[in-house]
Amino acid sequence: MAQTGENSPDHWKSRSVGWQLSTAEAEPRDDVFNQALANAAGARPGKDILDLAAGTGEPCISMAKILQGAKTGSVTATDLTFEMLSVAKRRAALLEYSNIRFAISTMEALPFADNSFDGATCRLGLMFPAEKTACAREARRVLKPGGRVAYLCWGTLAANPAFELFAGAMESYFEEEFPLRMVRYSLGEPGSIAAILEEAGFSDVREEIVSYEREIAPGDNYFRHGISRTWPESVKNFSDADWTSLLKHTEEVFSELRRGENFFIPNSANLGTGMADG
Repeated sequence: MAQTGENSPDHWKSRSVGWQLSTAEAEPRDDVFNQALANAAGARPGKDILDLAAGTGEPCISMAKILQGAKTGSVTATDLTFEMLSVAKRRAALLEYSNIRFAISTMEALPFADNSFDGATCRLGLMFPAEKTACAREARRVLKPGGRVAYLCWGTLAANPAFELFAGAMESYFEEEFPLRMVRYSLGEPGSIAAILEEAGFSDVREEIVSYEREIAPGDNYFRHGISRTWPESVKNFSDADWTSLLKHTEEVFSELRRGENFFIPNSANLGTGMADG
């Protein structure tokens, strides 16, 4: 099925820009969601794990670190576009992780045999395809009996205020509209992922909320990354002076999340898991 709109290859190609590729930037910087996914899918040495819609490397980089050094076990990262996976591949190379392989694929039609993987993960990807249950059925097909899938999707917009603050900062700085991508929250209501997994035929279906605050210091690249990876076209010709001005304005808009010197950014996602039967 052709991918259109916000889940089209062209849309995701544009989101691959804005990544620095030093070794420091290759490391996962915010690993709470990644670790929750890895634990839920049973990622540990000796296991073969599939990472769906891996994008620029989350959580496959974190899982490769868990598996690194083991004689058996690997991570297979898939994504819709070459551009996104090329960032993940370069990150893996910088970190010298040799246990990741990469494949361009939609979630609806995976290029793997039945019963190929011990577990599967998907971080912030299931919200976008139109045929979500078909995606889950494909994950179930390629899992070995007893293997678990783990999907993590953004919770409600109200529980993740940074999205509105970023958009508000852009609107007031550029004096134009920057509409929120509401598809991000299409599985935000608790129970939404579980319903898809049950329809897809998984057993032992569970869903929980994973919430935490991320502490950000003034001047942290969090703000620049949030802008450059969401609205790359708006800042592609920015000079250093332009960035200094925009980031100062953005931190002022985020001041409501500031306690003392630092910012504390709420993050909330729903984690749905299910087991593939034999």
